[in-house]
Amino acid sequence: PRRVEAEVVGTRVQPAGARAEDGVEIACTLRIANQTRKPVGGRVAFEQLPVGWEGAPDSRTLTRIEPGSTRRITLGARTAALAWNQAGIRELPLVLTLEGREPVRLIARLAHVPAVDLSDPIKVDGDPREWPTGVGNDLSSFRPVSAEPNGASQPPAQDTLAFVGRREGNLYFAIRCGLDSRGNAERRNRPPDVVADMVPTGAEAVEILIDPSNAGTRSSADVYRIAVGPGGALWQHGVATDPPTAPARDWSPPIRHAVRLAGDHWTAEIEVPLAAFPERYRRQAVWGLNVARFDLDAQELSNWAGARGNVYNPRTLGNLTLP
Repeated sequence: PRRVEAEVVGTRVQPAGARAEDGVEIACTLRIANQTRKPVGGRVAFEQLPVGWEGAPDSRTLTRIEPGSTRRITLGARTAALAWNQAGIRELPLVLTLEGREPVRLIARLAHVPAVDLSDPIKVDGDPREWPTGVGNDLSSFRPVSAEPNGASQPPAQDTLAFVGRREGNLYFAIRCGLDSRGNAERRNRPPDVVADMVPTGAEAVEILIDPSNAGTRSSADVYRIAVGPGGALWQHGVATDPPTAPARDWSPPIRHAVRLAGDHWTAEIEVPLAAFPERYRRQAVWGLNVARFDLDAQELSNWAGARGNVYNPRTLGNLTLP
């Protein structure tokens, strides 16, 4: 148990300037805990940046960490344009070099998706078949919150696929959730509830977690939570938890949603007015975003951004670019 533990807490994206041609900045925050009996120090760096990226900075000296102490450190990079795979993910390798120890390799999961402009209206009826495909607004490759911090992990028991778009002052989400057809359908019809021990165990549901400030705080009070499932929906500013970790405030925007339940999957469509968020954030280019899914049959919480343990920490959110 006496070792140095390291994990990537989150990867944030911000505009590098006022103009689109200024590019974007990427900030990877790491948490390093010294559980040994001796102080440690060393260096942390991007092992290899993608072509066209530059460090800002791409390496940092890790000054003395006392036994039993924890340090957070941020690496930065800048690029003219982001590229990602069909899941909305880009993996950035890092290496932690400690004095007298073997290098530790980590992966920063850069989760990013654009809210593409939707040319045609969306019928909020729970049937996402009218959504355009192949336009780069997919969110998939969800990871369980219990996954190993930096190594390969088993995928969730069931697949989850989400899409995001924007039209006429609204954000739209379409989500498809695979099901174990042997599960108990009656249990799925329970409405979402407050979060118990940081896991929404009450019912089958998806959660859209948004931080329009994209400030990367550590308080769940800054997160807007929208939970939708076959049994109903709820939304709140701040995350109501048991036991409570932060205050949840009243938030009653005219959100529309619809759900359809099939034998081996269920689907949801959600319309969220941009006017539901503070005006000072509506012109902001990048928001914090994560989509989480609780699989009732498998009793498993997974998420797109790859957060571990707690998906309600704003630092662990992925990134949503608004056109």
